[in-house]
Amino acid sequence: MHRYADIQGLRALAVLAVILFHAGLPVPGGFVGVDMFFVISGFVIANMLIRERQKTGRIELRSFYVRRFKRLTPALAVVVVFSVAGAALLLSPLGSLQNATLTGIGALLISANYVIAGTTGGYFAPAADINPLLHTWSLSVEEQFYLGFPMLLMCGWWLSGRGRASRGFPVAILVAVGLASALLAFAAVVADPVGRVPPIAGGVTGRIPTFIVGTSFGFYGPLGRVWEFIAGALVAFALTRIERLPSASAKVFGVAGAAGILGSMWLISEADAFPGPWTVLPVVSTVLLITAGRVGSNVMSRVLAARPAVWIGDRSYSWYLWHWPLIVFADLLTGQDPRARVVALAVSLGAAMASYRWIENPLRAFPSRPLRRFIPVAAAILVVPLVLSAGTFAAARDGFANDGVRAYQAADSAHLGEASGCDTTLPLGMRDEGTCTWNGTAEGAPIYLVGDSNADHFSEAVLGAALALDAPLHLSTSTACPLFAGFFYRNDMSSAWNARCDEYRTGTIDFLLADATPGTVIISQVGIYWSSSSIRAGLSERDASTETSRKLHSLEGSLGAMVENLRAAGHKVLLVQEIPFYNYVDYQEYQPQLCSSFAMASFNCVGEIDLTTAEDQFQEVQRIYDHLGSSRAVDTLQLRDELCDVESCTTIKGGTIMYRDGTHLSVDASKRLSGRFEVALRDLRTANG
Repeated sequence: MHRYADIQGLRALAVLAVILFHAGLPVPGGFVGVDMFFVISGFVIANMLIRERQKTGRIELRSFYVRRFKRLTPALAVVVVFSVAGAALLLSPLGSLQNATLTGIGALLISANYVIAGTTGGYFAPAADINPLLHTWSLSVEEQFYLGFPMLLMCGWWLSGRGRASRGFPVAILVAVGLASALLAFAAVVADPVGRVPPIAGGVTGRIPTFIVGTSFGFYGPLGRVWEFIAGALVAFALTRIERLPSASAKVFGVAGAAGILGSMWLISEADAFPGPWTVLPVVSTVLLITAGRVGSNVMSRVLAARPAVWIGDRSYSWYLWHWPLIVFADLLTGQDPRARVVALAVSLGAAMASYRWIENPLRAFPSRPLRRFIPVAAAILVVPLVLSAGTFAAARDGFANDGVRAYQAADSAHLGEASGCDTTLPLGMRDEGTCTWNGTAEGAPIYLVGDSNADHFSEAVLGAALALDAPLHLSTSTACPLFAGFFYRNDMSSAWNARCDEYRTGTIDFLLADATPGTVIISQVGIYWSSSSIRAGLSERDASTETSRKLHSLEGSLGAMVENLRAAGHKVLLVQEIPFYNYVDYQEYQPQLCSSFAMASFNCVGEIDLTTAEDQFQEVQRIYDHLGSSRAVDTLQLRDELCDVESCTTIKGGTIMYRDGTHLSVDASKRLSGRFEVALRDLRTANG
């Protein structure tokens, strides 16, 4: 294969951009290095195929795919083995470990991008930070391009040779496919900015078509990235014309390309829709730098062709493979110490050097003919990481046959609303009566459980009380969306989400006031909304504010009016005060999703705070509840005594893991509270006649 020194230097620039971004250094758009790689690959592969056809008159697909396998898979297989082994020691068996093992399988089977989109979620999502094989999504996209691109070219050349089209038909095909890919990708980000495809929970039945379409053009999507490869390929097809350009244009292309790349690294950030219109900047800039080197001598191409840049470029693939798992493991071991990331980068460069010398180069030179001798070698390369990944996944899913791990996995189970599809933005009254109603044939007055996810985590408790009281339970909760009669807008959510939240709030309140059979309305939700600067709220849009004191005043007015209106409609109302939280303030956080299997096996995955801290949490909201209780005789339920002792609160009590995460109870804990809800509801019925 023809080798260009400046192209290797361009690879060095691309890998440095990605690595600096992942290391947390001030390069907000460093992830565009991946887009640079895509353009470079398009140019290199197209140039290689063009030269092969010019030399032999044909393309040998078998040899092409074998070369790609030898170039990419052996080093990847070693990194997968290392990453899965490290993940088994450090990641949580509540999902992150399983995600890593599935990603390893996907990486080896050229589908890591789809696996990541369906499990870990968005590239910039918090869960992505602890997937040591997250970066393999781009390798799968590249390999998917390698699968289809040669056949696309062969089709174009075949048609040209048959006289059915002009000699430039392959180029016309590439231009058409590239334009279609770019237009569809840009349109996709309008509906799904930054490719934040939600993970598939509870199975994929009925979700597969939407999932495939969404991820095909989202951040991880191969179809939405094709145009980037084609941009590089078109440079290869235009080489003879490029080489005839005036030599002075090389300087212009070089300076413009370098400026565009540097601008991409600092003008683009993870807040921008990507891939999208902004992606044009790094793609075009990379094309300009490639073109500059083909036109003639220029400063930028000479810099890229310098020995240090070429040295890094030669090892860029291995460095890219090793840097991210080592950063992830360093973060897990040190609590995201920036100094540890720097050490991880140094270690990853050493690993890359070893991989390049003892894995990449030797296996690239390994004879692939006859094929029957190479196939067992290829199978051996794949079987170890695949078996390790699959075995670790199965063991993690079974809790490593350990009672402690299994107990934490059980505590991570979804509550009734989430598990039944009743924790949505669909208002009460518009939900499937059979799905979101329990004990529906009971003759007692109905119970309505409404609020956000902190209402859903009481669903088992309220159901137990409903069964004891012979009452039907209607469940209508919406995560991150409180039942608030007024204006409520989250700046950290999209306009579409806010519109759905508004529909839930107003629709649920309207149904309870006008159409619901009189019963008992239980309202539960967190108080973080009213202190968060990213949330604007008020009794009306005109008086909405992000200021805590003003929002708290609106909350008291909203709750007071809502209670009075519900009572006027014939309902009894119970307000559930917040439970102690293990997030949001400066104390030990409880994040079982970050606890290792070893910590769970010994029940050392625990959150603990002192009672004073628990009592001080969201005290402003609690004072509102207390004031409503005294001034309007509103019934409230305080459950802190069930979760704390006389000195402290912990996430494990009486042998039960009480919390699913830092802000939500476990299913078992909820069931333990059913007696308290039963007593509260009985007292409410008695007090109100």
